[in-house]
Amino acid sequence: MEKNIDKILEKTISDIEEIYQESKKHFLSEDDFKCTLFSLFEKNIESMNLSDGLSIHTEVSFYGGNNHLKYRPDLSIFKNEYLNIDDSTFNWSFSEEGVALIIEIKFIKKNSKKIYLEIEDDLKKLSELSKNNRDAKNILFCFDFTSSQYEKIDLSFKDANVMFKYIPRKK
Repeated sequence: MEKNIDKILEKTISDIEEIYQESKKHFLSEDDFKCTLFSLFEKNIESMNLSDGLSIHTEVSFYGGNNHLKYRPDLSIFKNEYLNIDDSTFNWSFSEEGVALIIEIKFIKKNSKKIYLEIEDDLKKLSELSKNNRDAKNILFCFDFTSSQYEKIDLSFKDANVMFKYIPRKK
């Protein structure tokens, strides 16, 4: 399953990069990226005949100590065998080994210190999630409309368990 998830991620990255470069009008907000990524991941999961094994979801709640909501990443992909749903109450749960991929998305519309701090916060969030979901891949997609060369800025926060995928807009 691990190699399949890598292939799905690789194909989805290639697809979203191509779409992002093709049309400025396709993406007006971060949610446009979320919807497009959701669709691409779902399509790539289906094309590899893994729909029974994997499912993608938006804004899934991850809880911390005392069962308090801690994080709600933009997208999460689960291994269905570890995703439990009670049909009578629609209570659902998942185990740590059931989390395949956790995704955060940032869209840089203008070059500002605020967006850089938000990116750093998302990297920290993914790092924290990786501690409790050790089998999951964690990725921050950073789409840059300004072509500010953010990937060249030294990130004060780095974690080997978090992939940072910077995608600048080509003019």
